[in-house]
Amino acid sequence: MTIPKFRFKNKIIFSGFILLFSLLLISWIFASNFFEIMTMDYNAPDLVQGNHWDMRMEFLKVILTWENLVDSSMYHLINFMPIFAVIPTLVFFDEKNYLFSFSKNKLKSIKSYLCSSILFYSLLCGFFTSIVFTLFYSLGGVFVYRSLENIGGFLAIFSKDFYVNHPYLVFLIMIWTVFFSASFVLGFLLCTLMILFNKRYQAIIALLTITFSFSVIDSILGLNFLNIYQMFLAFNTIKQTLFIFLPVVPFFILALVFYLIGCKKVEEGLA
Repeated sequence: MTIPKFRFKNKIIFSGFILLFSLLLISWIFASNFFEIMTMDYNAPDLVQGNHWDMRMEFLKVILTWENLVDSSMYHLINFMPIFAVIPTLVFFDEKNYLFSFSKNKLKSIKSYLCSSILFYSLLCGFFTSIVFTLFYSLGGVFVYRSLENIGGFLAIFSKDFYVNHPYLVFLIMIWTVFFSASFVLGFLLCTLMILFNKRYQAIIALLTITFSFSVIDSILGLNFLNIYQMFLAFNTIKQTLFIFLPVVPFFILALVFYLIGCKKVEEGLA
């Protein structure tokens, strides 16, 4: 199998796309109370009796908002978003093993290969996550309306009425800036961990351990720049726009350190 086939014809990426989209939908169905509204007994004695269809429509009207769509779709996923955001990098592990096993003599520079390959998969993670969320919000946006006039500090750089007039555009900007950046740096970090570890699951566990540990430290010390989970909750935060991106910095620095260590390890192994 050639490298292009690893990168563009691997079923992991397509399966991951379907998985993340489906989980966003499932999370919204249960967290938004949509499932309860559609299955509840409208003949229950504690409900005001009336036309069942009208009652259901009134309940649905309450939850079919942009704010509920975004919040509920992330509700059950947020603790595992670092994994869902880096699904494309799982292909990198197979590519790395294949290349090192069968093509190591063809590599002119291991650092050059690793750098270009990791950059490719990191960008792929950014596009992967952004495209999934764009599709989900675009389809969901057909059925929802804006109910608030402000959704937090993320809008600090926009005019006062920007969200009122352009809610869909606001979330698109959030996806292709904040979500993209978070997915890119998490993908970069996982790629470097895959160089250091011999098993894919070890790298994934290490990634979850790092993200969770950083969030705990951030919470205890009140640093406000180590919790990368908050980047996926940018729609509901008091942080100003630029401060939302701060977690990218320490994670990227850590990934660079792991990259240098990984390059040295690989060079010694191929020597």
